[in-house]
Amino acid sequence: MAIPTIPAYPMPSIQDLPENKVNWIPDPKRAVLLIHDMQQYFLNAFQQDTSPITELVQHIEQLRDTCKDLGIPVVYTAQPGDQDPKDRALLTDFWGPGLGDDEALTKIIDQLAPS
Repeated sequence: MAIPTIPAYPMPSIQDLPENKVNWIPDPKRAVLLIHDMQQYFLNAFQQDTSPITELVQHIEQLRDTCKDLGIPVVYTAQPGDQDPKDRALLTDFWGPGLGDDEALTKIIDQLAPS
């Protein structure tokens, strides 16, 4: 079962977000940026040159670059291809067998690839 195609939609703006409930200020010495599952497989559900993907990738690039400038670690998650069903567990129930072992699908997109 592949991820169904997702129609383009506008990236939410600051006015679309709920009011923040806390006034925390992130401490760069205690922070980490997680770039989660930005693999081609997941982005293929969207048209690549439209919203929200264009803005999403730009925003993540800006966050990553700012974190690097501040010395904040940047870590990544990526699902492996041909994952053993025992390891995949509940993900199979929700999303099917997952990614095949194809680097064109499993690699993190070039714009956000780890350095």
